[in-house]
Amino acid sequence: MAVRKLRDPKVIGGAEINAIVDKEELYGNGGMFAHVRLGKGEVVDWHIHEQEVDYYYILKGTGIYTDADRQVYTVKAGDVCTILPGDGHAIRNECDEVLEFIALVLYCK
Repeated sequence: MAVRKLRDPKVIGGAEINAIVDKEELYGNGGMFAHVRLGKGEVVDWHIHEQEVDYYYILKGTGIYTDADRQVYTVKAGDVCTILPGDGHAIRNECDEVLEFIALVLYCK
């Protein structure tokens, strides 16, 4: 199918995750390509990617991003966060405006 609508979003820990393509559609090359929305006070908790590289492309809003070294950054539209294999990270929204970003998780072979 060449054109379709997004599927119904999944809500995990307050994060609304809208799969752009499913894991199966990445043909064994990745785990996620999604549009993520975080309302005020919502967070993607600290987690580690093993054998994966993860990219966040910030579309809208302002977020607080914590990297593998526990350094904290303010991120906004146009910023890219790169999470390397074995690195942990988290992101949260402390602002009234919804934080929106694209998350792409690719497997490292």
